[in-house]
Amino acid sequence: MTVYQHFKSKDQLFVACLKARLDRREALLDAFFANLAPQEDVLLALFDWLEDWTKPGTFKGCAFVKAVNELSNVIPQVCEVAFEAKQRMKQRIIQLVKISGRPQSALLGEQMALLVEGAQSLALIETSTRPVKVARQVVETLLLSKSGKT
Repeated sequence: MTVYQHFKSKDQLFVACLKARLDRREALLDAFFANLAPQEDVLLALFDWLEDWTKPGTFKGCAFVKAVNELSNVIPQVCEVAFEAKQRMKQRIIQLVKISGRPQSALLGEQMALLVEGAQSLALIETSTRPVKVARQVVETLLLSKSGKT
């Protein structure tokens, strides 16, 4: 009964849990970036965080993608929370690109966000962090090409 004093339905409870998951991820990312050494490249460090996040044995896949896949037909708000989660990650990456002083921050940020999503999905399927390492290498190549050093 206590749960239903706070939530009118199981659907509302699930959406609240998904939002809490998003808040937790954002707090973990905030702490990770706050603790980086000043000389570290934040764009590459993002992939260090992702590699740790997707370690086999602990990583069970993206909660937001799984929720959309399993519940979006029943709980429409799940799509809204998942969309917010993906947008927040993309906007965070675009902001990191801007802060790093690299040109075409919106485009590079969108490219990196796509690499993050793909690496995360493949890490689950392959039960390996190798896709994250490959995505990091792609970003290194992108950064070199944008700086004219290729």
